[in-house]
Amino acid sequence: MQRLAEDWIAGLTSAQRELALQPFERRRDWHYVPRPRPGLPLGEMTEAQRAAAWRLVEATLGAAGAEKALGVVALEALLGELERRPLRRDPGDYALAVFGAPRADAAWAWRIEGHHLSLTVTCVPGAAPALTPAFFGANPAVVPHDHRCGGDELLAVERARGFALIESLAGEPFARALVAADAPRDILTGPGAERRLDRVEGVPFGALADGQRALGWRLIEAFLRHLRDDLRTAEEQKIREAGLDRVHFAWAGSLRPGAPHYFRLHGPRTLIEYDNVQNGANHVHSVWHDPADVFGDDRLARHHRVDHGGGR
Repeated sequence: MQRLAEDWIAGLTSAQRELALQPFERRRDWHYVPRPRPGLPLGEMTEAQRAAAWRLVEATLGAAGAEKALGVVALEALLGELERRPLRRDPGDYALAVFGAPRADAAWAWRIEGHHLSLTVTCVPGAAPALTPAFFGANPAVVPHDHRCGGDELLAVERARGFALIESLAGEPFARALVAADAPRDILTGPGAERRLDRVEGVPFGALADGQRALGWRLIEAFLRHLRDDLRTAEEQKIREAGLDRVHFAWAGSLRPGAPHYFRLHGPRTLIEYDNVQNGANHVHSVWHDPADVFGDDRLARHHRVDHGGGR
């Protein structure tokens, strides 16, 4: 990642670097709505610069994950068609930013972000990269059938596995999982609220039958599958080592696809939210956090204690 970030920066003009290079602490300034954002927009890059930017993305996501991110960008253009507002829904508005200087001996970060995509990666000396918050959204969730791409669904696997798990429950596990009759209007742990959920709700995996726990694990995998294989394996190992039985599954809203619904997976090392409420329940927001290491803060604290003999 460091080499690819350096390669991308080296190919920028001085004016572009003013936009691309940001202070390290500004990595916390993330969002998933259309807005001015830190970084250099794809639309202001040359073809070679965009290719270098996506090589950095692929270094974390792998080919399949990068394709998913490109799917969000492509959906932006489609949304512009459907709304007849192509200037507002501009795929060129997605931006890449580097926070701090890419170095082996200091912390730095990078982010690719635009409407319905925000992936923040924090690199700390002596540690694996911190990969959250990671946000993917889709509007429309399912492309209208009268469109040439009709029926396409970017987050189909996430939706299908969530319903598979809730539909497998009955009796007390179902009652514990259903935490509200109505789905919230949006995810609860958005920008600035990453630590909002300080207690778990729902049914713990430890209270589920073996087949249901397997469905729960497949649901977690659906949200981590965008990562490069080795990074995904490391994240999955952290979740298992922290106690898979301690992960809770919570559901709110309708049990029928096409109506407003929401679900959450919450454990010591993972917090995943999926919300489909807006635009007649055809507009998805999803986010994945590591609640024990928000923006890599735990890794940074350990780095400063071990390498610098101090606190954060």
